[in-house]
Amino acid sequence: MRSFRPNVECANMLSLARDDCDASWRSVSAIGVVLFATWTAVEEGRATERIISPSGGNDTLAVRSAIIESVSGDVLVFSRGMFHLSGVLLKSGIAYRGDGAILSATNAGAIFTVDPDDSHDITIDSFCFLGNGASPMTGAITLVGNGSSNSVSDIRILNSTLRNNGLTFNFLKRSQISGNRFENIGVGGAGVYGYHLDNSSIDHNAFISVYQGMSIILGGVPKQGRNIVVADNIGRGISRMGIEIQGNSPPEAGESQNLLVERNRFSSWINPVADGNTIAYSIVTDGGDGIEVRDNYAQTTLKTGIGIEIAGSHAVAERNYIDGFDAGIIAYSAGDIIRNNTVINTARNATSAFGRNDIVISSNSTGKAENPVPPGVDDPGDRRCTVGRIEHQ
Repeated sequence: MRSFRPNVECANMLSLARDDCDASWRSVSAIGVVLFATWTAVEEGRATERIISPSGGNDTLAVRSAIIESVSGDVLVFSRGMFHLSGVLLKSGIAYRGDGAILSATNAGAIFTVDPDDSHDITIDSFCFLGNGASPMTGAITLVGNGSSNSVSDIRILNSTLRNNGLTFNFLKRSQISGNRFENIGVGGAGVYGYHLDNSSIDHNAFISVYQGMSIILGGVPKQGRNIVVADNIGRGISRMGIEIQGNSPPEAGESQNLLVERNRFSSWINPVADGNTIAYSIVTDGGDGIEVRDNYAQTTLKTGIGIEIAGSHAVAERNYIDGFDAGIIAYSAGDIIRNNTVINTARNATSAFGRNDIVISSNSTGKAENPVPPGVDDPGDRRCTVGRIEHQ
């Protein structure tokens, strides 16, 4: 069964105007504004480390003012405690770092957003983001840009927890999403959801109790879909797809180039979706070149959905371990290759060429292998959302 990208009409959501207050905050200055949070500037060479403390009230204006005062190269440190925020527009060239900080949304919108025309060289590190979960497709971090080089480029999102709402993007370039935990994201949402990714990596993240791990749509515009690596991620308690990367409809030549999905581990699906699209790895960019899906692991006992589906010019699925789906591995495009995989406990076919005679299927095993799970410890859990002994949801 071929799957199709979900909620395509929601692409427009990523280009909606930001919260009205985002358009006007540039005129706010520290002079004449009552700051509900406090911040302290500490010189470190040429750069300044600015330490921001929470107030217990709404901290949005104070955080925005600290950002206005910052210059390229500065580090904004959010100290331990609960910040109540909405629509904070990040400035380019700044590193934003949490030191035990929990950022709690005051509405259904994003906590952190960016200027689509000037959003580059930004680091977001070591936060707990608490979205309110009312709109699962809205990101707690929302990075909406365009095709220009200074728009949503060179952004690093690291070592953070995103709870109830995930990450949403459009035109994300030369960026890294690494070491994060996405959890408790409801029906229709995904930990990472976006369009037009380019020259970027998504690695070493955990997706726990989310409707879908990743949903990424490529194609439709030039200079995107190139050199993407999705590696070493884990997931549990998912209903729909673990990793979904889809191309344009209709397909476009070159909509992805050098797309690598490797060493990911997803297991323990729950509440499978009724349409059958409970799929571990859906890597279907029909117009893509250089697609490799290798050394991944997926396990369920539900006997529904698909372990791996691939499409693209000579796309390759190899050395994967798939256990317990309705169908194991399916290829859809001429010249695709399914080889050296282990596929066990399927309800139907272990491998399928979807009725084609121009797909290579070879050297696959249907016998249980020893030590199938790739090396590395499982997700140890997360304490970033804890203040004192209280775990914040």
